[in-house]
Amino acid sequence: MTATTFDTFSAAQDLERAGIERKQAEAIAKAVHRGDEGGLRYTLREMRAALATLETRLANRLSAVVLTAVSPAVVSRLR
Repeated sequence: MTATTFDTFSAAQDLERAGIERKQAEAIAKAVHRGDEGGLRYTLREMRAALATLETRLANRLSAVVLTAVSPAVVSRLR
């Protein structure tokens, strides 16, 4: 995973320039920074690998469900 930084000072300045009072801008920037610290960040490659794994698991489960549902019908026709 790649680490990113969040510049609370710049964020607060941007918010102030957008018309938010300084105290509120600083509080918002701090809250966003705190939320960002605990956040999970994944690369596109990691997300694609996780998706491929889930697709495989889903396909396997679906195959099992289909086989379970179809097997009795096939067996009864063979008799």
